[in-house]
Amino acid sequence: MPTTSGGFPDTTIFAALSKAGVSNRYYFTDIPVSALWGAPGLARSSQVQEFYEAAAMGTLPHLSFVDPSFRGEDQGTSGDEHPLADVRIGQAFMADVVHAIMESPQWPRTALFCVYDEWGGFFDHVVPPRVPDLRSSRNLANDFGQMGFRIPAVLVSPYARHGHVDHSIYGFESILKMIRYRFGIPPLTPRDLFANNIASAFDWEGKPRLEPPHLPQPPEIIVAGCPGTTPVDSGGTGLDGGALGGSPPGTIPTLERKPHDLYSLVSSGYLERLGFQYRPATPASMYRQPSSLGFSP
Repeated sequence: MPTTSGGFPDTTIFAALSKAGVSNRYYFTDIPVSALWGAPGLARSSQVQEFYEAAAMGTLPHLSFVDPSFRGEDQGTSGDEHPLADVRIGQAFMADVVHAIMESPQWPRTALFCVYDEWGGFFDHVVPPRVPDLRSSRNLANDFGQMGFRIPAVLVSPYARHGHVDHSIYGFESILKMIRYRFGIPPLTPRDLFANNIASAFDWEGKPRLEPPHLPQPPEIIVAGCPGTTPVDSGGTGLDGGALGGSPPGTIPTLERKPHDLYSLVSSGYLERLGFQYRPATPASMYRQPSSLGFSP
């Protein structure tokens, strides 16, 4: 974390798009990851409620990036689905974002990628490949050219292939490559230069299916049971205001409880030095209609 400096050099896709005159915006829920790039990163950032408003009005920029809440991981109520979080919090948030897009006037010309940065396990029968990367190394611990286990990635768009699972090799850089291809942006690094373009996962020849698919609404998700586990009691410090439905399972107290790594941006004073006033996530700042999910106004 660049908490003792002014942030990383801004060599991001956001900066490249801005240089080319292409609109873009990062939307955060509580802790803005964009702050890792200092003041320029924060300058292109807004709270997620502005994303919902722009989607409803049809004024979203050409590129939007949306992040969930991160604080509350140690209480089990963060929205990023990390242990010990109640995954329903994050899934309901994702559903809200997806439905905001599908209900937007911009839906007919939009592609939404739902991706994770971790895989939730320690085994994959498919051997991860190596790819060109500036930080490749013979030392496996430092080899950024070595890809990891496969992660979930879902495409939501009128141009998505119906009932299709794409088995091509993609990375996050494959999304960057599609963005670059669409707007004529030069390569950022060898990683995205040699990546497979995820645009090949779309159906560009068939008629777009403009009728949004039936997907679970946030209230349907938040009330669903989690088989085999008992939700964590946040002690009143999280989004739920108390117990989410019971006491923790017997094994959970043995796990280490600690804040999300990103919280160091808050605890170190880094965000404050950048002029950002951190506010913990609440149902009202996280969801479009928190009362429909059973949260108090």
